[in-house]
Amino acid sequence: MINFNALEAAKVYDAPFRFITAEGALTKAQAGEVRRDYPTIDRSGYLPLTKLDVKGAFASLIDDLQSKRLAEILSDKLSLDLVDKPRMITVRKLSKIGDGRVHNDSVSKITTMLIYLNDDWDPAEGGAIRALNGPDDMDDFSLEFPPLAGNVFACAVGYELARPSAICGRTLCRADDLPRFAGCARPQRKSRRVANAPEEA
Repeated sequence: MINFNALEAAKVYDAPFRFITAEGALTKAQAGEVRRDYPTIDRSGYLPLTKLDVKGAFASLIDDLQSKRLAEILSDKLSLDLVDKPRMITVRKLSKIGDGRVHNDSVSKITTMLIYLNDDWDPAEGGAIRALNGPDDMDDFSLEFPPLAGNVFACAVGYELARPSAICGRTLCRADDLPRFAGCARPQRKSRRVANAPEEA
């Protein structure tokens, strides 16, 4: 389901930390099919796949997120070795106002990838991921990336032990070197249901 060519063409950024952005990883029609088959979720927060009913187009997306080809592409783009690393996929549908804060990413990760399913998005509502220049100011950012269907954001977390912690959008990605290849969907909107995406990285 995922357009891997779009990920191979992703733009790579090295400042303020190593991350990539891509558009068109899913078509709007594909994202709509995934939303149709999305698990029933009635609370905010991330849920593991083991707690969810995985079927249909949603299952097809999960299969691609678990593929070796995705690991190879992210390895190349982020200058990491992710092939054969364990990965964790978490899923989110609902977010609340307090979710959009700067915080430390899990020290068990070496990279995080976000894939979005929102059919539309109002910038006035907030919720776009930002590549922050530091840990203290949400408005000091080098890039803001819209959470629209088919958009992908991925950042290296454990890329260099000696490097200062990097601010990954609304997440402070702590530099570590633990063998996990994981991801989680970011809050898309404030106090509203969102057709958010599973993810991995």
